[in-house]
Amino acid sequence: MQFFIPSIFATLVAITPAFSQGVNTADRGQVNQALIYAQSLYQQATPASQYLYLGKEYGVSDRVEYEHPFFGSEQWKPGSIVYFGQLYQTSSMLYDIENEKLIIESLNGDGTLMLRNEKITSFTLDNHTFVRLEKEKTGLSTGFYELLYNGTVKVFVKRTKTQEKVVINQERTIRFSSNNQFYQYKGGVYYAVHGKASVMELMEDQKKALKAYWREKNIDFQQNRESALIKTSAYYDQLTHP
Repeated sequence: MQFFIPSIFATLVAITPAFSQGVNTADRGQVNQALIYAQSLYQQATPASQYLYLGKEYGVSDRVEYEHPFFGSEQWKPGSIVYFGQLYQTSSMLYDIENEKLIIESLNGDGTLMLRNEKITSFTLDNHTFVRLEKEKTGLSTGFYELLYNGTVKVFVKRTKTQEKVVINQERTIRFSSNNQFYQYKGGVYYAVHGKASVMELMEDQKKALKAYWREKNIDFQQNRESALIKTSAYYDQLTHP
């Protein structure tokens, strides 16, 4: 796995001294200034990049064929992380939903590490964006929430997986049950979505138009709540911010 930000600065520091030996005195001052600047950037990046590899080793969770504790799939996916306030691009990452742990490969590639949750501001994984929300600021349980729609009314989902040990054909095996709890954010407050009625209550100023929209588009909150919330919130934006 590659982390591009620190490596760029390291390259600048490595090549600039060699280049400066082949220029005249007049140009050497500019080269030295470039070197000092590159070194300062590298020094700023290095402490943060070191934090990335100080996590605890990740132990593989119990799993069975076709079942796993991860978001999406158990295949490594590209993404990005805002960690200790710095953005990192990564070529391989996993999100263990069951234990709510973000996993990366160790620096030498021979193991896996769990990042510190409290130092993660947000991350993207396979084109999905997750943000860390804290109970003190939001009233919600502290953890990672996927941001599904970012508009006047934002839509979040808290994804969880729970491990269950079951007996099938007289053999013990493991199953992972998934659960999604949806939330809407409006006017500085987070609201749990319990159904169509709670959505309508939050958007009551456009009640008539939204009801007509649901009928026209055959939007069903029971069959696909995630899609219904995204479409409804986007349409609400069109109505209130044409």
